[in-house]
Amino acid sequence: MSGAWQADFVFVAFYDEVYAWPEDARPQAVYWRYIAARAWSLQLEVQQAGDLVLARLACLTRTVDPQRLRELKEEWAQLTDSERDALHEIFLLDGHLQKAFIFQYLPLFLTNAMENTDLGLRCGLQFLVELYGKLLDHRCLSHAGPTVRVDIHSLASIVAEVDSLRTLRRCLEFVRIVKHGSGVTALLTKQSYQVLSGQLVTYDRNADLLEVLAAQQLRLEKAISEPGGTGVGGKISMEASALEPVEACSF
Repeated sequence: MSGAWQADFVFVAFYDEVYAWPEDARPQAVYWRYIAARAWSLQLEVQQAGDLVLARLACLTRTVDPQRLRELKEEWAQLTDSERDALHEIFLLDGHLQKAFIFQYLPLFLTNAMENTDLGLRCGLQFLVELYGKLLDHRCLSHAGPTVRVDIHSLASIVAEVDSLRTLRRCLEFVRIVKHGSGVTALLTKQSYQVLSGQLVTYDRNADLLEVLAAQQLRLEKAISEPGGTGVGGKISMEASALEPVEACSF
């Protein structure tokens, strides 16, 4: 089931648990009512799955005022559709209706990313998506039980001072995914630290191309969403948009 379909499924369940059966005392119902209450306190109307993700991000980043929530929305809007689909899975699957990861030290990771002016929340979320993909590639959800705990303490520590998303991505190439009885740990290796310190310099042209393509995808998605943006006489030409130089997160 894709991220979009799973997100819609979770949203329907959320609606039933919060609105249709407000006295439901099941753990998942209590949990989603709490998330809804936090959303309403920030003047966020939960009308779609993406609003639930924003509500969860507000909880994880200790957002307590509507202005900061608007900043979160701006960061969210700069992500591509595929990135948002992956984040739907990361933040909405809770282990009750579908099997899910529980990222330990996630609040620390997000806070450190936000406070790092060279990174920011958007790049932190993009990196989280890539880590999520690596965990799926290693079949970490095959662990027994409804949830799999993922220890990302070492990654949460380095995002406070890393100089770019590109450095994080190269570091992730050497991260070891260690499975154990209680879950999974993402361990920084010697090579990871060498990348961070500048002792191990690698160049991956494919990574550069992926960054450019991701930025172009975002531009095309915005062009499609604008009125007249995809028509022959529209304001934005998709072909021209795809050919223009683009910039991803800082290198």
